[in-house]
Amino acid sequence: MSVSSGQRRVFLRRFSVWRQPRWILTDLSAELYAGELCALVGPNGSGKSTLLRALAGVLQPPWQVSGELEIAFFERGAVFQGAVELEMRKVSWVAQSLTPTDEMTVREFIWLSLAHSNKGRTKSPEVFEALPVLERFGVGPLLDTLISDLSGGQWQRVRLACGLALRAGVFLLDEPDTYLDERWREVLWSVLADLCAQGACIIVALHRFDDLQTRVDRWWGLAGGQLMFSHQELGVYPGALLERLFLGKGLDSAKRVG
Repeated sequence: MSVSSGQRRVFLRRFSVWRQPRWILTDLSAELYAGELCALVGPNGSGKSTLLRALAGVLQPPWQVSGELEIAFFERGAVFQGAVELEMRKVSWVAQSLTPTDEMTVREFIWLSLAHSNKGRTKSPEVFEALPVLERFGVGPLLDTLISDLSGGQWQRVRLACGLALRAGVFLLDEPDTYLDERWREVLWSVLADLCAQGACIIVALHRFDDLQTRVDRWWGLAGGQLMFSHQELGVYPGALLERLFLGKGLDSAKRVG
């Protein structure tokens, strides 16, 4: 868990998302600061993935958005010491994914993913493969493996390593611990803590949060497309709010809770 630097990275005010025939997200207002890790929680269908996609800027018609959304740039400096000099990006988004079927190797996937993000500035595959975050996720032994031959956990580690290797001010992760066993979940949270310590801001959509009391700075609770609470006490585990969120009781005015 990190301490906020005071610089706002994400700002939402009366933000809504529409897709025929209904509003998916309605009137969200919240903010997040540099160095903070935010847990985005809520029942299935509450709008977590839609919110992350909206923040990532990937929603296209027939999706429609309204309200205010601001995402600040990261400033300068590598996320990890010794990291390759990648093009500055506002956001790195790691979406949910099923077991892969693409007929390419992990090495090819890393090259395509990171070279694309480098916006045409040529780097050798060896430079990308040497990124510390790839080593931390144990990607090295998988480099010559076809993506279609990876297990769900191996593919998730490759995707996370690529997404977290990018220099970004904001990282958006949709259920990143899916398929990960306890060892790799610990690696994930260690990497996220390091990113926050460097000033990044991270939003993680989660279903499992029973062991996150000391890992999370802020909590956003979604239900029915509404932000039921934006818990402002850094490092405080909002057990009562979470219980009420999933039980659906006592949060009628919860956008004002916290």
